[in-house]
Amino acid sequence: LAPHFDFCVSGEDADVHPNRKPSARIYEAALERSKRGPDGWVHLGDDVLNDCSAAKTCGARTVWLDAAAPSWQENAYSTMSAADREKRRL
Repeated sequence: LAPHFDFCVSGEDADVHPNRKPSARIYEAALERSKRGPDGWVHLGDDVLNDCSAAKTCGARTVWLDAAAPSWQENAYSTMSAADREKRRL
């Protein structure tokens, strides 16, 4: 898939770590790398709360890749509290 993307940002990148989703830092780094502003890129994510909702806080357009699970389903790998999940519901 790499040829279809202009750049990639990881939570392990030096300018992002140790911030984790849904921290805005990873999305701010994406905005910096895109050099296009929030309208110039789309965030692809498989967690509607940690990925899509969080990216929207930075003005990104988002695509949820895993539509099989309801958006309110508990994510076993999420670091977000229940209160934060409730605040970020779309």
